[in-house]
Amino acid sequence: MRSVPDMLEVASSGVECLDDEARPSIAEFARSCLGSDGGYVDRNGISDLYYTMFGIQLYLTLKIAPPARSTKQYIESFTPEDTEDLVHLAALARCRSLLDIRGEMDKMILDKIESFRSHDGGYSHVAADASSGTVYGAYLASLAYRALHSCFPPLSERMTDSVAGLMMPDGSFSNDLEAPSGGTSSTAAAAVLLYSAGMPECRCATEVLISRELPYGGFSHSAGTTSADLLSTATALYALKVICGKEPRHLQAHIGFLQSLWNENGGFSGHLLDHESDCEYSFYAILALGAIKKKL
Repeated sequence: MRSVPDMLEVASSGVECLDDEARPSIAEFARSCLGSDGGYVDRNGISDLYYTMFGIQLYLTLKIAPPARSTKQYIESFTPEDTEDLVHLAALARCRSLLDIRGEMDKMILDKIESFRSHDGGYSHVAADASSGTVYGAYLASLAYRALHSCFPPLSERMTDSVAGLMMPDGSFSNDLEAPSGGTSSTAAAAVLLYSAGMPECRCATEVLISRELPYGGFSHSAGTTSADLLSTATALYALKVICGKEPRHLQAHIGFLQSLWNENGGFSGHLLDHESDCEYSFYAILALGAIKKKL
């Protein structure tokens, strides 16, 4: 298996692209997302492990200060039994790693992650003991194992075979067997996983990602879509940087797209019709900058 740069590593280089106005503005937004219990809040103002993972990553990339002591206490209050889905379980693993929290809990987390192993050898973020895996499930499991053990999941060849089986005729990847077409974010995640495994299907995926770059900035969510969104843009740029090391064709247009999503409160929203900021999209904006290394 081949090691690839972590999203946090790429995002950290994106901070260098922020000017003297942008960095403190985004930092202040990150501070505003910290809840009274030490967790970072979702869009309803409720502390959540998933959003806390992005809040911690924002703090670490911006290098503004160590995350609050209460954040560590918030993370330490969770056990694997408190997390009912793979999304929050992987977030717990990632948060513990980011804050350098180690202990017997790590093995318990990975043991529970294995309950989401699907019958085809992959992982499903939808349900435990599923018949087939999802791209997102495999990516989350890989994230957790990398966070806690600096390794790939066991039986990783079966996992990547499960992911490869989700490739569509056009080279994109659907997230699961029920999806009618391949989304950009699922294609990006599959591309990174398969590149890590040295599988040739990753090259088909990168061609799809390149085809979804929009000349007026950003990447589309799917084939035939003419509007961009931040998740598709950040994940596509990250995957292309990791796999190809190529600059996208429309660099300045991508900067303009990111600027259009930057709100007065310092945070970023997910697309042009979305006017609410959160930690997740604010991190993805910096990740996108790190992938193209251009000033905001």
